[in-house]
Amino acid sequence: MLGHVRNAVTQPSEGYPWPVPDAYFSVFHCEVPSDSEGHGEWLAPSAARAQLQARHWWPLAAHVLGLAY
Repeated sequence: MLGHVRNAVTQPSEGYPWPVPDAYFSVFHCEVPSDSEGHGEWLAPSAARAQLQARHWWPLAAHVLGLAY
């Protein structure tokens, strides 16, 4: 486990499934084998910052990737 993050949402959009105003989540890091057929979009570390730095959990991910946040 890398750490915890908190979502603070005072006005949730329709269908928001988490507790309001605060929802707490644990963030984990799991190694994925290079030959794995994962689902979703995989980003190279060099591209991750540009697409993910606005996310509240980015400092935890940046630490694991060895990137400054």
